[in-house]
Amino acid sequence: MGRTTKWILSITLSLAVTLVSVCGGVRIHGVTPDTKAAKAAEAAGLYISDVAISYASSREAAEKELGEEYTVLENKVGECFVGYTTTDDPDLAIRDIKVQSMTGKYSVSDYEELLKNHKDAIDDQVDIFVPALIEFTKNYDSDMDAALIICKHLNRFYEDDSDMAFGDYLLEQGRRLTGDAKDATARKELEKIFVEGNDDLIRQMENLITQGIDTKVNKKGTWVTRMSELGPRGLIDMYKQSFKNLRSDSAVKKQLEKDFGEDAAMLYKELPKLQTYLRERTSSDVAKAIEDGDEKKVEALSDEIGDTESIWDQKDDPTIPEIAESMGESMDRLTDAVEYNENAAMGALKLFLKGISYGDQTMYDFLMNENIEKSDLYTLAYVLSAGQKSIIRDVGLYSVFQSAMSGYAEEDEENADLDDVISEKSFSIYDGVDRDVFKGDTALTEDALKRMQTDNDNSFLTMPPAVSGLLAIAALAVGTYCFVKLTSIVLNGGVVTKVKYVHQTVTYIQGENSLAFK
Repeated sequence: MGRTTKWILSITLSLAVTLVSVCGGVRIHGVTPDTKAAKAAEAAGLYISDVAISYASSREAAEKELGEEYTVLENKVGECFVGYTTTDDPDLAIRDIKVQSMTGKYSVSDYEELLKNHKDAIDDQVDIFVPALIEFTKNYDSDMDAALIICKHLNRFYEDDSDMAFGDYLLEQGRRLTGDAKDATARKELEKIFVEGNDDLIRQMENLITQGIDTKVNKKGTWVTRMSELGPRGLIDMYKQSFKNLRSDSAVKKQLEKDFGEDAAMLYKELPKLQTYLRERTSSDVAKAIEDGDEKKVEALSDEIGDTESIWDQKDDPTIPEIAESMGESMDRLTDAVEYNENAAMGALKLFLKGISYGDQTMYDFLMNENIEKSDLYTLAYVLSAGQKSIIRDVGLYSVFQSAMSGYAEEDEENADLDDVISEKSFSIYDGVDRDVFKGDTALTEDALKRMQTDNDNSFLTMPPAVSGLLAIAALAVGTYCFVKLTSIVLNGGVVTKVKYVHQTVTYIQGENSLAFK
């Protein structure tokens, strides 16, 4: 594998963790959260104590509707005007805001009862993940390099109830499940993180775990290596040797259908998604530069995205308009970074697959063949592990293909640099989630209920990332469906005009998640 591909892989693993941190509501600007907390403390300003939403036609009408104690933002946010009140008492400050459109009907039910009614969906999620976690745990305990690196990344997060680093927490459950795949304690813990954890973070966790669930790389090679060595006819010839009663190709294929037909059907269903993604992403400038081995151009394209100091680094007393503008710029840079990362990763994957032979063609050409048939994927179904085939049903094919490269991703300077910004146990896996919602009443909109009933959509089982802190002022939006803890809701013609979230214990408002301002 070329040096450029190794370099891109290292960036991909590191950036995956960085992006998770952003999704969790924590912006990273090269300084620690403690430093940002100190800057917020130095500001010694006011805090937002209440937020109100008005659907009035103008700002003036919104000011009249909300009352003189509210300061109303000049421009609309989404379809509404946002007003706020302030306090100089940190204990009264709002830390999390979640908004639900209630222009339609909604129902209220106890969340525990809701979970009981959808136990099968939760069990299915855990069933998909368990084989992958067991394999990851075994590989970690066997000192597989990729598994060790992934665990280090996961340990930048922590599980609140156990106060364990997240990677260590998952390994603890994995060791229990290795002894008994039905271990009730471990499965209960996994159920909890899938239901209550930050949805973006949990999805990224699954993708990262996938990087470490192949066999021990330095002994057997990756699944791509094994598939390449077998070639298109290798499995057929192996069956003929092993089963003397299978003398013809047609007899072997009938047996392969019995052994791998279900898995091959699942892979056949997932493959077009990977093909489309590869075609779209590898047409980008950075993907083409990677394919050409032009590392200087890759670096130049990366530099174009860049990053600037946050408003808290530039000013001690930023105004709300300045804060909103800064957050908008940060989100634009994040969007560019995500797109660059995805394009670069797919460029690296294309380059990697083009360097692997499969019969008289490359692995890339084989996989991108539009006329590929289900029976062509028996070999892929054979070389993939049980954990890989299970988790593909949740994360898709891309992460499994990326895992074939992760054995070459070394712990180099790109990963070391991340330690200066994100130390072990920096962020909670529940970051951005108000876990109180799991103990009380839950409101579901008509849209959500309809989706649950007609589409078998279980995404409602996990909380959407919270809109919190400064982000609430910069990008507050009204969603079509989400959870709302019924703590403070004022209805006006069937529309929610105020939703207030206050943490039970607030010692101080920290860093860029804070709403401190003069």
